[in-house]
Amino acid sequence: MIINPAKKSKLFDYPRGHIYQGFGENPALYAFLGINGHNGIDIAMPEGTPILATAGVVCEAKNTPEGYGKHIKILTDPDTDTDGNYHELTFGHLRDIFIPLGMRVKDSQIIGTMGNTGFVISGNTSFWGNAPAGRGVHLHFGIRECSL
Repeated sequence: MIINPAKKSKLFDYPRGHIYQGFGENPALYAFLGINGHNGIDIAMPEGTPILATAGVVCEAKNTPEGYGKHIKILTDPDTDTDGNYHELTFGHLRDIFIPLGMRVKDSQIIGTMGNTGFVISGNTSFWGNAPAGRGVHLHFGIRECSL
């Protein structure tokens, strides 16, 4: 089971919840990156909101200013069903990273805090809409299924 990554967030589209951009949205914005739209969901909450892990191993913890900024990637444990697949989870645009590369994390462990590092479109734009304070503070959360 994948844990809600932003503590106390409601995973519904704004205004019912905290999702300000969904998967596949805004293809024109992401075309220059060679992708057909947004490759995750953007969860907007106050800067410093705790970011929670799903159990697995940290396979990336670094800062890429032109991309996800301060970010973490976790490889989850293989599913317990018969397919044996696992997931790569991306937690992007963090203010803080609290865990190192290679660390095994537990469900709901705090691994960082929400921020606005890296490539962030902020302000009241057609791509970001009316996110809190127009500052672009959010968590980019991506899920990719991987096979063994």
